[in-house]
Amino acid sequence: MTTHLLMELRRFVSLQRDLLKAWRESCPDATDEELLLDFPHRLTLTVNGTNWEAARHGAGVRFFRIDITVDVPHGIAHPDCFDPNRFFDYLVSTDQLALIPDPPENAREALADLFSQWNEANIVQKTTDDLGRHLFHFGRESEDWPNESSENANEKR
Repeated sequence: MTTHLLMELRRFVSLQRDLLKAWRESCPDATDEELLLDFPHRLTLTVNGTNWEAARHGAGVRFFRIDITVDVPHGIAHPDCFDPNRFFDYLVSTDQLALIPDPPENAREALADLFSQWNEANIVQKTTDDLGRHLFHFGRESEDWPNESSENANEKR
């Protein structure tokens, strides 16, 4: 079951990357990627044929549509980095909390424990941005995990 959660994390990061790219491209004159002061507060984007709303908040941006929320709290200059709490919020918005193995009463804690285990196994690595905020990115061992394309290839066999 953890494999499915890791594949969903990969999809989440890919979607986050696409959304951030479209957001930055829609504001070519904006240059402040730390505090986002010269980015608009709200706008509508089309990414992969789907309309998304974007709302800037603090040093981050929240992308949403009816059934999915992707919230990037900070670090838009690093689109491959992710925040475990925002990944949890994404799982809630997509009704996928069941992907967290044997979630206790506090599924957020269970996910934090998984991220600690994955960090120790070098599947993800904890990093700190220029302002001292903690994020994660994929570790070297993540290259060996199954991904959506390998799963689809197995289905075709």
